[in-house]
Amino acid sequence: MPFFNTATLGRTSRQYILAMSLVNLSLLVFQAYFIFYLQESGLSYLQMSIIYSVNLAFCAFLSLPMGNIADRYGRRRALATGIAVTAGSMLIYAFTRNFTAFLIAEVFWAIGWALVNGSNEAWVYDRLRKEGRAAEGSLAFTAMMSISYVLGVVAGIIASALVTISLNMPFLGAAIIAIVCAVMVWRSLEENYGMETVALRTILGECLRYYRNHVSLQMLTVAETCRYTAGTIYLFLYQPYLVTIGLGTDMLGIYFSILMLCSATGAFLAPRASSRIGYHRVMVLSSGGLLTGFTLLAMGPSLEVSCFLFALCGLSYGLGWPPLMVWRNDLVPDRIRASALSLFASFTYLAGAAMTTILGGLLDATSPLMGFLFAAAIALFSVPLYLGAFRRSGTAPSSS
Repeated sequence: MPFFNTATLGRTSRQYILAMSLVNLSLLVFQAYFIFYLQESGLSYLQMSIIYSVNLAFCAFLSLPMGNIADRYGRRRALATGIAVTAGSMLIYAFTRNFTAFLIAEVFWAIGWALVNGSNEAWVYDRLRKEGRAAEGSLAFTAMMSISYVLGVVAGIIASALVTISLNMPFLGAAIIAIVCAVMVWRSLEENYGMETVALRTILGECLRYYRNHVSLQMLTVAETCRYTAGTIYLFLYQPYLVTIGLGTDMLGIYFSILMLCSATGAFLAPRASSRIGYHRVMVLSSGGLLTGFTLLAMGPSLEVSCFLFALCGLSYGLGWPPLMVWRNDLVPDRIRASALSLFASFTYLAGAAMTTILGGLLDATSPLMGFLFAAAIALFSVPLYLGAFRRSGTAPSSS
């Protein structure tokens, strides 16, 4: 595969990249100050972890049913509806500042994100296969993640400007972007389906049987749960920790842009690395980078070194997403793709919810340094699981 040769992308891939880049831009605009916003609203670490855990738990329970709905009733409809619902969640954050309202917002966010998560990859992957362009999938995923992270730089700048008006304003800006994206998806994308003529319980049953019979997919799910949770901890901790050791709050948006640029670099490098050493080894490198960053952060280095180590975490986190998206799509059949990917997400989110709650209690009882050690441990645990998933699959994941 040519290294990031986007000139070869067809219309379907370009539509997908535009839609998901806008979805991610809306997310990143408010994420630049999200944890700081929660702290300024009076929440403890435990309460903030509960916010995350409610989101992840509802995503876990809703991902599979929403994937089933996308398979049967249309992935374009599911994607557009999900984006619109996430916009509603952002509006709740924009106009309220209390813990109960935040929990309600996270439930709405989970509903919307479960629809997005259960439809977007399945939509593009199946359309590309029907067009005879399946090999384009890995490039489309890589381009989408890289562009999304580059837009994260823009998001940090937008957020820095909006917070000069109010800490609530990034949420309003994010909601507007999401609404525009939902309208665009509804009007411009063509519909596709999975097993649309089959009852939802039949799709669910087949999906669960397939999952139960494929150990490589199970191991990949557990490995990614660990890497995903370690990445969540990195995003959870960098704002309060860096402010505590001396970073000015006015610099959070700019530093967020730097982190997104690092993640974009990781996603940009992923296809070349995958073609040379295999997707499974790139996933190991991603977890290894998180492990290194968190281990060194636990030693309490200076502000400058800490900023560098969080940037390493950002690079490593971005490196893992494109190969993961291709690998897991290679492991599931077309007819249940959205449902299988949703089940993958359900397991990841449910375990992430449990570990995030543990993290919040740990941080309130100890210090962020213990949180870094916790993240390092789970990143380390993912490494043998990625290698085991590769061995169980019998062949290397395709790098085409």
